[in-house]
Amino acid sequence: MSLGGNYDHHDGTPVHKLFEELSAAAAGRYLGDSETTIVFGWPRRNFPQGFRDAVVALAKHLREGEKCNDRDGLQFAKDDGLDIVAWRDFPDRKASKLILFGQCAVGRHWKQKIGELRPSNWCKRNFAGTIAVDPIPAFFVPRALSDKDANLAGVNQILLDRCRISALCSEALDHQLHGQLQEWIDDSLQRGIALDADQFAGKNL
Repeated sequence: MSLGGNYDHHDGTPVHKLFEELSAAAAGRYLGDSETTIVFGWPRRNFPQGFRDAVVALAKHLREGEKCNDRDGLQFAKDDGLDIVAWRDFPDRKASKLILFGQCAVGRHWKQKIGELRPSNWCKRNFAGTIAVDPIPAFFVPRALSDKDANLAGVNQILLDRCRISALCSEALDHQLHGQLQEWIDDSLQRGIALDADQFAGKNL
């Protein structure tokens, strides 16, 4: 992904959706509970497609926020910049808990997304009710960042780059996700090998 391999999975799953699923797994493990994660990024695979319905469902999962705010432009919203939601519940599952709102940046122009997601503003725009504690912002990239880039991307948000995601997901992943990722990697390598061969042949014609 970091080398520009934006090939979709052969089953049609976009590569950025695979990365969102992997990022959600990493976020859940970082917070210590892999069950309380949601991939909110559009198009949603396992969550309501419509933005209003998705916000209502998110509020029910969090047990905070009440419902979707009735605002202008809601019918055109997709995810409003929110890709990943993860939280750590207490046994009582009540409000006032640690919540993480994450944004994924797969493309080559990932730096342009740094700081775009502001969780407190997102909640005020889209929830009719309140969130007891503002969610913590997180930024996910499929790259091993230099110290300079990490310092840039990790200001006022939790940075999860390729190295951190790999460390968090070193244990077994969901079987389906693991299989899709492995297939995508194998396909991408084959396409890369074929591309290199074509380029080499072109240079020697």
